Amino acid sequence: MTHSNRTEPPAPAQAPVRRGSATLIGSILRPPDSQYLPVWFALLLLIVASAIFVPATLSRSSISSTVAFASILAIASIGETYVVRQGGFDLSMPGTISVSAVILTVVGAGGAGKMAFAVLCIVAVAVAIGVAMAYLVMRGVNAIVATLSVSTITMGFAYQISDSTPRPAPAGIQSFLSHNVLGLPMVGVVTVLVAMALAFLTTWTVVGRRFVAAGSNPRAARASGLRVSPHVIAGYVLASLCYALAGVLYTGYTVIPPIAIGHDYLLPAFAAVVIGGTPFTGGRGSVVAVAVAALFLTQLDQLIFALGAAHSVQLLVQAGALVVAALVRFAVERRRRVRPSSAAPEPVDPTVPAPT
Repeated sequence: MTHSNRTEPPAPAQAPVRRGSATLIGSILRPPDSQYLPVWFALLLLIVASAIFVPATLSRSSISSTVAFASILAIASIGETYVVRQGGFDLSMPGTISVSAVILTVVGAGGAGKMAFAVLCIVAVAVAIGVAMAYLVMRGVNAIVATLSVSTITMGFAYQISDSTPRPAPAGIQSFLSHNVLGLPMVGVVTVLVAMALAFLTTWTVVGRRFVAAGSNPRAARASGLRVSPHVIAGYVLASLCYALAGVLYTGYTVIPPIAIGHDYLLPAFAAVVIGGTPFTGGRGSVVAVAVAALFLTQLDQLIFALGAAHSVQLLVQAGALVVAALVRFAVERRRRVRPSSAAPEPVDPTVPAPT
C-alpha cells in the first residue's frame, strides 16, 4: 500500500464581506435601528390617541400645518444633533434663528437681488457664529457659557438692526414657501431634502464617517491619526447653518416673525434630540429619528392645544416628554453596557501575568 505524495489544493479564500456595499435604496428601506424604535412607537401611539380624542387634529389642513412647523423644528433639532454627536452642547440656537429671520426681513426687503444678498449675509453670519463657538470651546471655555454668550450677542444684534420692530418677509420667499408639492407644504419638502442630504453625507461619505468616528471616541480618533478639531468646528458650523435655515423657513412661512422667535425652539429642539435617541456621549445619532421626534412633539402640542390646555401646560408636557425620553435613553444605554458582560469571557493566556 503506497501513500500518495499529492496534497490537496488549499481552499480558495473567501472575499471579506463589505458592510458598505449595500445599496442606498436598501439602506433606506431597511428597518430602523432598535435604539431608535421608541420614537416611532411613540408617534404611532400619539396618532392613535389623536384619532380617538381629537380627530380634527388629523384633518388635511391640520396635518399640513403640523408638518410645516414640525419641519422647522426638525431642521433646528438636526443642527443641535450634530453638535451633540461631537460630544458638545449648544445654546446658540435662539440667537441664530432670530438674527437670521431679522436679516432676511431687513436686508432682503426690496426685490430678488436684495433677498439673494440677504441669504448670503445669513450664511456668512451663521458660519461666523459656528466658528466663534468652536474656537471658544476648543480654547477651554465651557460650552454652556460660550454658546449662551454668543446667543445673547446675536439676539442683541437682531434687536439692534430691526429697531425692535417685526417686519414682513420678502415676497419672494413668501411665494416660494406658499406652494405645496403632492400635498406636502414646501417647508416640509425643503426639510426632507436637507435631511436626506445630511444623512447621505454622514453615512455614505468618507468625511461623514470620519465625523462620526471623531465624535464616538476622540482619543481613538487622535491615536489613528484623525484630527478631531476640524470635526468639532464642522459640527458647530453645520448646526449654525441649520439654525439659520430654520429661521429663514419660519420667516417665509409665518410672514411676520417675532424678533425673539428663537427662544421658542430651544427646549423642543433638545427634547427632539433626546427623544430621537441621540446620546449626549457623542458619536451615534439618526437624522431621521430626530425628525420623527420633531413631528411627535409638534403633533403633541397640537393635541394639547385642541384639548383646551394653556400654554403653560404645553411647556410642562414638553418637559415631561424630555424627562421620560432621558430615562428611556438611560435604560437603553445601561442595557448596552450590561449586555457584553453576560457573554462568555475571553480565554486568558496563562503566560501573561494578571494585572495588579
